[in-house]
Amino acid sequence: LGWDALRGSIEFWGSNFKGLIPDASMSSQAEDDRWVQWCRKPSRSELSFAIAQEVNGPLPAGLNECAHKFSRFNVAGCGFTGRFPLNFSQSFAMLPNGIQLYDNGFTGAIPEIPPQLEAIDLHGNQWSGNTPVSWTIASMLK
Repeated sequence: LGWDALRGSIEFWGSNFKGLIPDASMSSQAEDDRWVQWCRKPSRSELSFAIAQEVNGPLPAGLNECAHKFSRFNVAGCGFTGRFPLNFSQSFAMLPNGIQLYDNGFTGAIPEIPPQLEAIDLHGNQWSGNTPVSWTIASMLK
């Protein structure tokens, strides 16, 4: 696990890391959730989240508290399962190609996206439901 306080990034790296993200299965939107508390710290004004190997299990639901702060969110090919818990519609710091979610086992609704997004790859998941309104607002989407 790497944390760069200056750049505001959290990265899971190293070929020996396997298993669940800490406290992911217990995470919620509750005030006592450690991920919610982590996201609410004033020093976390812009965040980058990247995982570069298979982790498995759910993403922490409490990460949604940070969704508006992300400039990059890359979990491609990590083996995540379950409902995708984040709504990126207010992620105005997000880079134009900053969301990578492909080749996991996400289920549930297709995620909301920010208006400046130019590209997103969702293949390899099991999305359901209608396309969110935020996708029609994202005029740069290719």
